Amino acid sequence: KTPENADTPLDQLYPKHAETLKNAKLYPPKYPSINEVNEETETRKKLKEAKFERSYRRKNPRDIFFCIGFSDSWSSPVHKIISSIQSNFDLKWLRLKMSYPRFP
Repeated sequence: KTPENADTPLDQLYPKHAETLKNAKLYPPKYPSINEVNEETETRKKLKEAKFERSYRRKNPRDIFFCIGFSDSWSSPVHKIISSIQSNFDLKWLRLKMSYPRFP
């Protein structure tokens, strides 16, 4: 992108590509300029980042991760024990995530 070609439509900058699109009948009614394409790309990028931020803030602060090493000493599976505590004490804010690594 240079200041000279910033407002030039893409079909004038890339005539072979435009001709190929026209032959394939995939050409748009009006070709955008580089500025228009860049603005649209930036807008999409900002919207995607905002959507990710909203989902991250909504989901992750409530997640609690339990990392339990492999063990046979529990009477029942650990996730069942935690789930029963969650239901018995009405801990609706608790989002259970389990990890069972095997330590050497």
